[in-house]
Amino acid sequence: MWSHNAECSIALENGEHVLWDRATRKVVHQGTEAEVRAFANDAGHTIIESAEARVQLVYRTMSEKEARRVDAARGLVIRDSGSSELGITLKPEYLSDLGGRKGNAKVYAAGMEFEITPGTFERLIEMGATNQSAQGRFPHLPVYEPGMPVPQVKIERGGVVSVLLGASPDAVKFFNANIVNMRRL
Repeated sequence: MWSHNAECSIALENGEHVLWDRATRKVVHQGTEAEVRAFANDAGHTIIESAEARVQLVYRTMSEKEARRVDAARGLVIRDSGSSELGITLKPEYLSDLGGRKGNAKVYAAGMEFEITPGTFERLIEMGATNQSAQGRFPHLPVYEPGMPVPQVKIERGGVVSVLLGASPDAVKFFNANIVNMRRL
């Protein structure tokens, strides 16, 4: 039972309408759209109709060792002894492609799905600079130079956009602050 009048939004998830609290990002009620609206009305919740999607999904593949660190920290961690690239992408199929390449099975043994606040991925791109591969797609961004403390935006095999956060403590902090939930794949 909710004891406050929340600002809520309605989203369609897996074919069902959900009413979610915009402050806590938790589902308050689910059912048909009429049931969700009736519940919100009866509970005195305000429905924000123009709300963004509840979450954005991004993916990362990593070693089991790194996955344990991510689980423990509840977010990405820059290594003390030199950072990994900490690449994230919107395309889960890229994880299979990367892990399936020769010699990569152990290095990319664990996949992680992150639910993040909508717009986080796009904001990370705007904080960054482009790898040579992405200059044509993001011409307004500076060219990435080694040592720059910003995310590196890349176009991977198959045209997949990835953002490498490992060189930017600020980007990792921003990403982690916008994690709503995460799970192993």
